[in-house]
This record gives sequence, C-alpha cells and structure tokens, in this order.
Amino acid sequence: MSQELKPNKKHQHIYAILRYEVDADETAPIDLRITVKKVVVDPHYADAEVKRLNDLNKDKKSYYFSQVTRFEDVPLQLEAVTAPAGGSRNRAVDSATSTNGS
Repeated sequence: MSQELKPNKKHQHIYAILRYEVDADETAPIDLRITVKKVVVDPHYADAEVKRLNDLNKDKKSYYFSQVTRFEDVPLQLEAVTAPAGGSRNRAVDSATSTNGS
C-alpha cells in the first residue's frame, strides 16, 4: 500500500510503481532486478494498479509494489546541440538543429 504523506510545500508527491524480478539471479545488480513501470500522482490509483498488475502477472516471477517519492520541477537550461556527422540517432534533435534551407 502506498504511503500517504503530508503535503510538501516544495515538492509534489508522486508514486512510482515498481516491478521486482523475483527469480532474478541474486548476484545480479539490484538495478537489473527492479524496474520502474510507471509513475502516477494519485496514491489510490497506484495501489489499484499494483493490485491489478500483481493479479494479472501472478503466474510470472514478478512482484509489483509502489513507493512514494517527490517530483522536483527543475528548469531546463537549453543548450545548442551539434549533431555528429551524418546526423544523430535522435530525430527530434536533428529536426531542431536543421535549417529551413534544406
């Protein structure tokens, strides 16, 4: 069950839904055994989604749970991006850095 905390003046609480691979090799790094499935803002939805996923995947070797965390809205600093020769693998970057004369 998601932990509900008192509201925070600086940060919004959000709820990460995580999947733990129960049958993973114990020698595998923890970051390969736990995956963030999604992040939601409603603790009740997080609890319902965890239950749904655990019910849906009960025959698989995965366990879903939620963890409260906080969202930090940090302003992004835009910097010029120079695509490598031949273009980048990111089409959004390519289109943002291309000129209209092409």
